[in-house]
Amino acid sequence: MIQKLITKPYLTILPVLILVCQFASAQFHWGVKAGANISSTFIQGYTSPYAIKCNVGLFGESNLGNRFFLLTELQYSQKGNYSYQTDLASLFETLTLRLNYLTMPILAGIRAWKKFELVLGPELGYLLQMEYKYPEGPARSFLNEYRRFDIGGAAGARYLFSSRLGIEFRYILGLIGTMKPEINLQGYTATTTEKYNPNNTVFQLDIFFRVGK
Repeated sequence: MIQKLITKPYLTILPVLILVCQFASAQFHWGVKAGANISSTFIQGYTSPYAIKCNVGLFGESNLGNRFFLLTELQYSQKGNYSYQTDLASLFETLTLRLNYLTMPILAGIRAWKKFELVLGPELGYLLQMEYKYPEGPARSFLNEYRRFDIGGAAGARYLFSSRLGIEFRYILGLIGTMKPEINLQGYTATTTEKYNPNNTVFQLDIFFRVGK
């Protein structure tokens, strides 16, 4: 169901309309943010070793009264994981999975207490780059075997040091598998069910700065 929804044209247009409406709002603020992604993928309760990545982007924030607000972002967000190899030929090698996305979180926020805020909502993603990288040797890409569109759920907490500067901790859980249902690697075709399709999981720690009005 979710996979069908994210391929609909209106889901691509909807975030753009939200940004336009935000910009037209008299209570609109925009800014920049950057920070670290602590990222991995999981399958049926097993989580691969986490990898430290980064994210950077822009955000727009519209007040919806005194306590509530709408937060929309456009991020370059690096995801993926480490995978330890078990075969004897590469026993001590670590394989790095790189999944680099253009993401757009659309979050509802509440000013919970003084300078403390909570946010919750979906995150839409478009896969820009996919690579497997060993410690030595060139990276290998299997981009065609991965889904270009991703969707996840995000929840976070923000603390404001001032009216412009703040810090945020956020957790993002992928709601669909990262790979296509049918993949072809070196001439071998395999079917991947959603049960055994790895999902993204990311902890984000960011600094943000309000620039606009």
